[in-house]
Amino acid sequence: MKSKLVKQWFKYAATDLKVAKNSLSFSAEFKAISAFHSQQCAEKAIKGYLLYHKVRFPKSHDIGTLVDLVATFETEISKKIRKSEVLTEYAVSYRYPEEAEQTPMTMAKARSAIKLAEMVLEACKV
Repeated sequence: MKSKLVKQWFKYAATDLKVAKNSLSFSAEFKAISAFHSQQCAEKAIKGYLLYHKVRFPKSHDIGTLVDLVATFETEISKKIRKSEVLTEYAVSYRYPEEAEQTPMTMAKARSAIKLAEMVLEACKV
C-alpha cells in the first residue's frame, strides 16, 4: 500500500509534467521553463519510487545518482530510466541567465525533455 507521502511525490511529479507541457504549448519563450519542470518531474518520480521501496535518497537534483540507487534493487527500471540523466543539467542551468546563455535551450531539447519525463513517470509509477 502506498503511503500518503509516496502519493504526494507522484502528484508533484505529475504536476511538474503538466507545467512542462502547458508552458511549452503556451509559448516557445518558455522552453527553458518547460525543460526545468521536465527535470523536476523525473526527479520527483524517481524519489517517489525510491521512497515506496524504502530506499533513502540524498537531497540532490542529480538524476544519475537517483538512478544508481534504483539500480541497487531494480535493474530493468534503472536501465529504462538511465537515459533521463541528461535532464540533470536542466535542474539549475536554465534557471540563471549566465548559464542559460551559454547553451541556449531549443524546442527540440524541450520536447525531448518532456518525453523523457513522461517515460520516467510511467516507469516509476507504483
